[in-house]
Amino acid sequence: MGNSTIPKWLAVQHVMKERKISILCIQETHLTQEHKMQIESLYSRRLQAINSCDSFCPSNSTGVASVLNKKIINTTDTKITEIVPGKALVMSIKWHNNEHITILNIYTLNKPTKHPEFWDLISTTWLEKDLPHLDFMVGDFNLTEDALDRVPV
Repeated sequence: MGNSTIPKWLAVQHVMKERKISILCIQETHLTQEHKMQIESLYSRRLQAINSCDSFCPSNSTGVASVLNKKIINTTDTKITEIVPGKALVMSIKWHNNEHITILNIYTLNKPTKHPEFWDLISTTWLEKDLPHLDFMVGDFNLTEDALDRVPV
């Protein structure tokens, strides 16, 4: 979503408004701090974008974001924990009444051999930071059923 960012975010804002989407989780955002500031200046009345990017290369293929529709959901008590920059972001947000939900937004590594190490890091960090019970895990898990699925067409 980084290249030609503003038209894409206009579409995000429109879809979230029309379909009454409270929370939208996005992977491979390619979102730099500059893009995030542009988005906030244009859409801050309706949207809150919470972004996690790889600080060494923010516009590369990594990045996860949680987009909140401020017209539908209360964003004041939102708690964010970045587990792996650009790859794993935890959000705890007030839902109905006094209930909270916790969402893990994931963009896993492209190399399946690195997956066990990645999931171990998430598990260990979750316990170390005493994060709340997980309600939803969403994302791009970079899994295929057959190696043929990874062959370019």
